[in-house]
Amino acid sequence: MKTKIISLIVFLFFFSSFSFTKILAQSAENLIKNLEQNIKLIELFSYKSSFKQISSSIEDSVYSCSGNVWGKKAINDSIFNCYFHVKGNEKRSMFDYYYDGQNGVEILHSWKKITIIDPYKYSNNPNNPAKARIVLLPFIDLLIDENIYSTLFKDNPEVTLEPDTKYGDTKITFIYPPNSIGQELTRKLFIDLKYYVIKRIETLVLWNGTTQKTYINISNLRINEPEILNNVSMTNAFADYSTNVYEQNKGTEQNQSFNMVGKLAPTFTFKSFSDKTVSPLDYKGKLVLLDFWETWCGHCIVTLPKINELYKKYQNKKFQILGITTENTKQIKKIIDSNNLLYTNLIADKSILDDYHVSNRPTYILINEEGKIILVTYGDLETIEKKIEEVFKDNYK
Repeated sequence: MKTKIISLIVFLFFFSSFSFTKILAQSAENLIKNLEQNIKLIELFSYKSSFKQISSSIEDSVYSCSGNVWGKKAINDSIFNCYFHVKGNEKRSMFDYYYDGQNGVEILHSWKKITIIDPYKYSNNPNNPAKARIVLLPFIDLLIDENIYSTLFKDNPEVTLEPDTKYGDTKITFIYPPNSIGQELTRKLFIDLKYYVIKRIETLVLWNGTTQKTYINISNLRINEPEILNNVSMTNAFADYSTNVYEQNKGTEQNQSFNMVGKLAPTFTFKSFSDKTVSPLDYKGKLVLLDFWETWCGHCIVTLPKINELYKKYQNKKFQILGITTENTKQIKKIIDSNNLLYTNLIADKSILDDYHVSNRPTYILINEEGKIILVTYGDLETIEKKIEEVFKDNYK
């Protein structure tokens, strides 16, 4: 009898825990639906936000940025769904950024420099150069996302809801399954239930041996006040500032590396992470791919598995890959190990960046069996793969 009672208590405990968890999840869903309804009422908006990011993959691991945002919703705009102005500062410069539905205009005051970016020349994704700007960190797109419920509940995250004793708000935690590239995301929203507005956002991303934490505070939120429009459009001509139109992969330094095609590759000698001394002269008679990457380059880390597969495909031919990094050696080693990279990675000093005119990551440089550079790309691994296939088809059958 005693055993039956204990079993019943255990069953009731787990059943009640399951039911309570289910109730909390339903409450979180209702809360987000109410938030979404409020967002749909927004036409004009302004707020202040502060952004702080702590990353284990960067030696100077704390980055902060803050600013004020003024905007007008434009549902038919396919890039941002609004027109807006961000004014703020980060460690490099005071800045302004305007978007009018046609161009993004980035103004860096320390250098008196204006960059105009046409977002419609590029794919409409987070890597679009009009979106992928440091100065846009104060712009929080969730605040005007009319489909925020779908955004937050996409991929069926585990959801918990609880009071937040520290900030006095309600906290909803979303734990997402690993995505297609293995990133594990946890997102926490702190919501003021009196006005149904987001007051704070925290995220934690675990990825390929790295940890990245982000903290966003939102304050002074104002909605549908006509005077907000006074700050949305650009009114100052900044006549004494230099102006250029953004063109991807057209930087001066990058052109210099492109100009190395047909020339002998500069030689070097560095230690590998397995403590072996390595020089490109060791691989004369082979096709050699140099992959310049760093821990702070997300695209670099995404492509590491692809480069590893490329090495596996051609390792039995006259082919070698040398990964080259110059920073954060301890974290680089963790990423190499977590990705089980089979090819050689080098601990280089920054002189090699000058020798090869490398200013962007990832930069891929292909060297033929005679030691001459035959191809340079910035982040374009597909073109590199096609060239390698072509070389082996023609010369190394």
